[in-house]
Amino acid sequence: MTSPDNGGRSTDEDDHDLLTFGEVAARLGTEIADLREYLSEATEGDPPDAKMLAVARARLAALEEAARRNSAAAAAGRFFQTAPPRVRPGRDR
Repeated sequence: MTSPDNGGRSTDEDDHDLLTFGEVAARLGTEIADLREYLSEATEGDPPDAKMLAVARARLAALEEAARRNSAAAAAGRFFQTAPPRVRPGRDR
């Protein structure tokens, strides 16, 4: 089944666009490292643009918080992925 809302792709393909916790962590890590490098370089040279630094610092804080949430969600996901014990009908545990 295709839909014009998703570029004509099959709706069955939509699940392939989801990221795992590990993929999210890797992407967040890259973004955080790049932004830290930008901030480091921006404060070394000529007087930095205060507004741009404020925006970059706010983005860095948001990305770091997202990384913490992703880490906590990944840990919770591992907890909930354990299979419950099998119970046989007619038997007490």
